[in-house]
Amino acid sequence: MTAKVLQLVNSAAFGLQRDISSPAEAIGHLGIEQTKALVLMAHAFSSFEGNADLPFSIEALWRHSMGTGRLAQWMVRDVTGDLKLAEEAFTAGVLHDVGKLMLGANLPQEYRGIFARARERKIPFATAERAVLGTTHAEVGACLLGTWGLPFGVIEAIAFHHTPSRHPSKVVGPVTAIHVANVLEHELRPTSEEMLLTNLDHEYLAQMRLENFLDRWREVCRGGV
Repeated sequence: MTAKVLQLVNSAAFGLQRDISSPAEAIGHLGIEQTKALVLMAHAFSSFEGNADLPFSIEALWRHSMGTGRLAQWMVRDVTGDLKLAEEAFTAGVLHDVGKLMLGANLPQEYRGIFARARERKIPFATAERAVLGTTHAEVGACLLGTWGLPFGVIEAIAFHHTPSRHPSKVVGPVTAIHVANVLEHELRPTSEEMLLTNLDHEYLAQMRLENFLDRWREVCRGGV
């Protein structure tokens, strides 16, 4: 895990001007909350590296998770200025698809069928999951992370990242940021199967008065944060 955290902090995602070579330096740069999120991410993903049964690329999911976390953190800070909420958004972003690891590893055949169903019927991936499994990776991931004792705000953001309008709060926070960051990050990678299977909830964004932010957020996403 130390090696993975050092690899991450030295990656292009963080854009540092010098190499970080020790865990203490990494924690000093990232802060405790971001470090905890990356350790959890490394723990979750390391169990599945090299698993040939997964119906998706573990590396692609890793990159998507990191990109979503960084963008969501920036978005919350940009709109609210709340650094604690921004940290929660980062944690939720890097862990938002952990349910896919659970479902893909334990139900590989069913999960391949879900990808095919979503493509053929042109429906959102989470909709296909619910039709086949009765639940979604968002809910499975939130349930798992709840047993790990993560903050409730993080668990909510993961649980509702495909269905933000179902969340009772209408205040901009991690739920909003993870929903938008997830979709925008998929847009960056046109080869991703899920790009056409993940939709922005424009009605929700209109209620939150955030639609005018989208163009700027896309630009930031394309340029990296």
